[in-house]
Amino acid sequence: MPLPEPNQRLVHHRNYTKEALIQVRIAHPKDASELFKVRTSVRENLLTVEETATLSITHASLAAMIESGDGTGLVR
Repeated sequence: MPLPEPNQRLVHHRNYTKEALIQVRIAHPKDASELFKVRTSVRENLLTVEETATLSITHASLAAMIESGDGTGLVR
């Protein structure tokens, strides 16, 4: 298996009868829209885009947090 590229990490996930390797990387500001899609599609602790905006969390503010290092995330 090749080594991950810089800023990428391998996460090992064991699934009952088989093993799988999932490659993830640190989120970039351009990932903000996709992160919002995930955040607003969960069943538990759901927040809509409108609800996150009332908390001053928008696509732009999330991208700025990632850019500045104040916020981090991992994406696949």
